[in-house]
Amino acid sequence: MSGRESPGEAGGARGDSSPGSTGEERREPVLARMSRAASEGERVGIALGTFGLIHAGTIRFIDAARAACDRLFVAALAQTPPPAGVCGSSTNLLHPEERVRILNLLRGTDGAGLVAPGGAALEEWRRAAPRAEWMISAAENDVDDSTIARLQKMGTTVRAIPGEGACTTRSLLARIQSGKDRT
Repeated sequence: MSGRESPGEAGGARGDSSPGSTGEERREPVLARMSRAASEGERVGIALGTFGLIHAGTIRFIDAARAACDRLFVAALAQTPPPAGVCGSSTNLLHPEERVRILNLLRGTDGAGLVAPGGAALEEWRRAAPRAEWMISAAENDVDDSTIARLQKMGTTVRAIPGEGACTTRSLLARIQSGKDRT
């Protein structure tokens, strides 16, 4: 992995170098960084999604989520493929670890890691920053209702960040497949 640490699941999640954090800080596991930020009184946000294809809508979502907090961490759902009936079900084009590497490089993120959608992994992320605000993309609609229900049952706040419906993974792939967009 070119000398970078491998992003792992849940508590072992690690991040790569990215803007906004020192190299030393980025070698610390994501959940430890998140916990430290929360204990220092910073407003922690967690952007949750599949991030199966990273595009302009993803960047807009990350920017909007970052505006709502002091430190933004990204939890990429590790399932492959996403559950049936969810936008990302046929659009999970990137390997999970590659998604995390890219998310770590985006401006405004303080770390990214994989999280299994099951209750135990979500609970581990919640424990790292109990008062964190969890945010999902309303436009992508790629987090299933059972995952949102688990988070709410744990007492977390889950907010849908509005987005542009014309710039989603599904709409982008449809335009490419129809030959109307070759970007």
